[in-house]
This record gives sequence, C-alpha cells and structure tokens, in this order.
Amino acid sequence: MKEYKNNTVFEYSTLNEIVEYGMKAEKREYLYKNLWIEKELTVFFGTANVGKSMIAVQIAEEIAKKGKKVMYFDYELSEQQLSDRYETEDGARHYVFSENLLRPNLDMDKYSPSYKERLEKLFRRIEEATKLGIKIFIVDNITYLNPNLQKGNEAAKFIINFKSKMEMLGISVLLLGHSPKAKDNAILTLDKLSGSKNLSNFIDSCFAVGKVEGERKVYLKQLKARSCAISMDENHVLVGALTKREDGFIEFAEEGYAVEKELLKGKADITPLKEQAYRLYKEGKKFREIGRKIGVSDKTAKAWVLDYMAYFMEKADNSLENKEIDLKNDNN
Repeated sequence: MKEYKNNTVFEYSTLNEIVEYGMKAEKREYLYKNLWIEKELTVFFGTANVGKSMIAVQIAEEIAKKGKKVMYFDYELSEQQLSDRYETEDGARHYVFSENLLRPNLDMDKYSPSYKERLEKLFRRIEEATKLGIKIFIVDNITYLNPNLQKGNEAAKFIINFKSKMEMLGISVLLLGHSPKAKDNAILTLDKLSGSKNLSNFIDSCFAVGKVEGERKVYLKQLKARSCAISMDENHVLVGALTKREDGFIEFAEEGYAVEKELLKGKADITPLKEQAYRLYKEGKKFREIGRKIGVSDKTAKAWVLDYMAYFMEKADNSLENKEIDLKNDNN
C-alpha cells in the first residue's frame, strides 16, 4: 500500500507479486476439455434443435461421475420430457445418471412474470447450493433469465451482474445461449451469439455447436478463451454424432477433427488423424496416451486405430488384386 501527497490511499501490487500469488493458489481444473475451466463464466451456444442441451447434460454427467456435484438448472424441459429423452429405445428402462448430478424443480420459477424475479430466484438458489458445497452450475438457458439480450445495454448489465455474483461465490458456471437462425454454410463466430459483443466482452470463454452439412453430425468450435490457447479453431473443430446408446444416454460421440469450411460443404475427412493414431500405436503408445496427444478419448483413439488398420488392409487387398489383374493381362 502506498500513500500519496494528496492523502489518497489505495492498494496495489506489482505484476510479479500477483503472478507469484497465483502460482501458490490451488490449480484450477479443466471441467470439460479446455472449453470450460473451473471458476470461469463460459457460454455455450448454437441454433435451436442442434443438440446444445444434450451435449450440456453429457458435460454435466462426465463431471458428476468424477465425484463433483453439479447442479443443472433446466428451464427448457419438463420432467416428463426429460424422462422421455433418456428412456431406452424399448421404453422399458432409462439411463441411470450419477447421484452427483442434481436438477432443482423450477416449475414456479419458469413462469414468473418478471425476468428480473427469475434471475433473483436463480441467484438465491445458487447461493443456497454453495452452502451445501456445490460449486459447479449449468444454466439452460440465458433467454429465460433475460429475453431482452438483443438490447446492448441490457446484455451488458445482465452479464456483469451475473459474473460479479459468481466471482463472489467462487463458482463455475456454464450458460447456454441461443443464436439466431443461421444461414446455411455459415461459419460460427461470436457475432452469432444473441447479445454478441455485450455478452462476449465480459465472459471468460465461449464455445459453440454447429451442424455438419448433409449429415446427422455436429461439431464443436472454440470461440473465446482467457486462460488457455484456443485449440479448436476453424481449422480444427471437433466432429461427432449425437447418438442414443443402448442404456438410453444420448452421447456426443467424438469422431475427430476437421476444417469447418469443409464440414459446411458436407466434407469431413479425418483419415490423416486416424493415420496419426495408428502410427503412435505402432510406436507402442497406449490408447490413453494416443488420445491425449491427438485430443480425443482413449475409446475414440482405439476405434481410429482399428478403422485405420481395416482401411490399410483394404488398400493392400485392392493393390494386390490390381497386381494380379496386371499379371493376368501380361500373361495374355
């Protein structure tokens, strides 16, 4: 602290002191890849019916299965709709979620006539949850909390208020947002987020989901990151299919990385990544290590190695067949 001649007093630190303090603090965890980091306010958005909520539930479930309590504020689905979504195909069973994944009853909150009242109720619920040791929250979605985010000042006030509350409580929040109906073959950018600059200026990170043209697949793209380098840019988006498993869970099944523009043309060639996985496997690397190096799960890495082995064998068979044909032609 330093005192000036005009008797004004304020606290300050050198940058070195701040960095040293930060290095001694408990390291923050990556909650979902490098897209959502502990104690940060992250926005995840996409157009309607692209699969945001299903991916968000998967993120919540993955975190919960690691032993952390996650509270999912669902302003979208009714209890019956949620139940229907996670039933098995025959309707006889449902997916069994982790007991650490919690969903408060929001029936009264959803229909509050005032969006300011809805927001106040959300903050009260979050504060009560933190007293129970819950520090990770997903809110689906922003529109229910404030439908006027297209107005610049309204969006700025909303997000500043939200961020100040979460920093005071030391929590991690993933906010789901909408983007207006996008034109076909539209590149995902921060401008596509409702409220755009007035929201994106104050959040810590942002990622989005888009559709692959002509296929029942989607991709994830990283649009903003303050605590790490962006690894999923337009040249390296993560592609996958939303599939219902036998146990009733709807999963974003990762298939690999591709160039966004190619996906919007309906082209997605991940053969080079499969080749890389196979090469690492031949070097004696384990699937977990291969997945970590390429940026996919060990399950995906194993599938890629097997796919590439089959692809390589097919190529070899075709080559051998062509040689046999050439020999026959030579003999004739």
